[in-house]
Amino acid sequence: MASCGREPEPVQSVPPLFQTHGFTLTPDYIVSGADTLCFPSSRAEKSGFSVTTSSQSFNYLAALTAADSVAVNMASLSNWELSTRIALGDAWLYPERSMKLLRDRVRGGRVTTLEQIRQYWPMISDCLAWIPAALEIYRATGDKKWLREAADVSLSTLRREIAVNYIPETGLFRSVPVYLLTPASHFAPWMNHADILQTYTLFNNVMAVKAMESLAQMNAALNRPPAEDIDSLCRLVSRRVATLLWVPDKGYFSEFLYGGVFPVQSRIADNMAQALTACLGAVYPPLASSAVSRTPRLPSGMPLTSPLMNPTDEPGSNPVSHALQSFWAIASLRAGNEASFNHALGAMALAASADDFRCDGAMSRLMLKGLLGLESTDTAVVFHPALPSWFSGVTEFRKLTVRDCSLDIRIKGHGNMVSEILLDGEPSSFCGVPYTQKGNHTLEVVLESSPRWAKSSVNITDSVGYATQSPQVFWCNLSAEILNFRQDFTYNIYVDGVLYDRTSSRKFNLPDTHNFTTVNLVSTGSGKSTGLAGRTFSYFPPRTRFVVPADTIEPGIKGRIRTVRNRRGRVIRRFREPHYVRMPSWRSALRFSFNASEEGEYIMRIVYITPAGAVPSSGFPMRRISVNGGVEGYAVMPFVRAGYAVESSPVRVPLVKGRNRVELAVDADASMLPSAGEFSIKEIVFVRLP
Repeated sequence: MASCGREPEPVQSVPPLFQTHGFTLTPDYIVSGADTLCFPSSRAEKSGFSVTTSSQSFNYLAALTAADSVAVNMASLSNWELSTRIALGDAWLYPERSMKLLRDRVRGGRVTTLEQIRQYWPMISDCLAWIPAALEIYRATGDKKWLREAADVSLSTLRREIAVNYIPETGLFRSVPVYLLTPASHFAPWMNHADILQTYTLFNNVMAVKAMESLAQMNAALNRPPAEDIDSLCRLVSRRVATLLWVPDKGYFSEFLYGGVFPVQSRIADNMAQALTACLGAVYPPLASSAVSRTPRLPSGMPLTSPLMNPTDEPGSNPVSHALQSFWAIASLRAGNEASFNHALGAMALAASADDFRCDGAMSRLMLKGLLGLESTDTAVVFHPALPSWFSGVTEFRKLTVRDCSLDIRIKGHGNMVSEILLDGEPSSFCGVPYTQKGNHTLEVVLESSPRWAKSSVNITDSVGYATQSPQVFWCNLSAEILNFRQDFTYNIYVDGVLYDRTSSRKFNLPDTHNFTTVNLVSTGSGKSTGLAGRTFSYFPPRTRFVVPADTIEPGIKGRIRTVRNRRGRVIRRFREPHYVRMPSWRSALRFSFNASEEGEYIMRIVYITPAGAVPSSGFPMRRISVNGGVEGYAVMPFVRAGYAVESSPVRVPLVKGRNRVELAVDADASMLPSAGEFSIKEIVFVRLP
């Protein structure tokens, strides 16, 4: 008999927010636990901050908040890890503790790196990340004494970094963050410390821009005159980041420029730096939005680099991987990209499901800077809330302390556009509170979705792939042969840092030139995967490279005569050892003259050795280079294996025709730099630039 009853309607399936490797996160993910995320507080802190949401999927991460503010050895965190944690959350929840932690990083009136990596400064430098964090603490507390202290430290730290690491010819800061060197190197195998030092990373330049902006805001709050040279430099570096480090056909940022005197742009993305660029608002918003939607990512989360440089770059395999996912969640909300946020949140949940989530403040910064969109200004806290479409009902943020104000925030709906604001029940046109507000207040906000929010996209691929191998090239003048040639690869030829040609042949020739020229080769695979260039080839036509040996620098001093004997003791050869100019840290300035055949700009390098028994100092040995009375920069001599002759970092110097007076000296302001360090000079090389 046929049934006369009505057929039940099919259950509407809800698409998962995140799905990979047997793990699925849906909007109705069933878990046990409270629906309120409480952030631990102490007697010394005012915070009793909590977040209540009706979204069960989001509540799945509630258990993570217990470890969000404790159980992490803060003293072991690098400057950038500690400072970003403070700037993106802890400054508002735990201001007193954050202030103490930043004070502990100051030595001699400036920020210093961790002791474990201090000997590698200025190659590894993350000191500038301290400055935006210090400003955020002031805005959270209003403590003028702290502001004056932070402004003085910030100015001293910036002056040192500008003097040593800012290179005017590129308009960018050199040096690298520590996560690109450990636990695995993200540089080509041929690159030694001197080569890595000549790298202009997205991370360090974004931090430099934010540091200079923060110092300007500190000076304004203290009614101090602006440091006009630093303000002008800030605008210049910001423009250079948007042009030199942007990859137009990819739609995201390059990790760095590298390769020496004429640097080449890497087409690999550093996803940690890209996320922080968006989180800190350091670049033009459309560029950040493009990077969020177009950067390739894996189903299991965002890798550290795209394409992968090492197996440890995969999600969950790197010590900073879990912080990386939370940064991308914030960046996605700031860029108005719900699909990207869902993917980043799913990657965090996947890590939590495996009991392998090292949050390091992930939840607090996701709440404050992501969902609530907290932005501190000179006079007020402004909110730019963004909630995904699967958030239903009301989301409440309780007891957010803004100086002398305790604020409860109730957000209805979802999206990233504010349609209605009520402050203590009264209509308001301002989604925030001024710092002068006191007492307990309630802010109610109604959200709706923007067209971009609903149409957001994300670039998820089953395999981001690994970077291609760096080409190994044999050169004979300007004729080249690729030793590890592959027929399915295309090779881009860069001459003086600019793309010159492409080849699919094992051998190729370049036209003759009368100028100093550098050449780099980058391989591109069949799937358009790319890697880093092979060793930079430098071509020196006649009368472009000039060598000043140690015997000329210290005339009249000869190396010792060595005798070589056979097994019977018979002398078979005598030779004179090359003379080296010893440069101990206590030595006074070394002065010599160089006769230039032509006026123009030259590259100066010191060929040096590290003497046996030399003790690493609190930074690489360096000397200030002056030519004809003008300071031109700093030559840095990274420590190398004793007895091996290598070249220092280059310094551009202007020379006049005829005699030029050159001086190598320890900086007159000894407090600016680490101890000078010891090395021995074999020769000094000058190369005339075109």
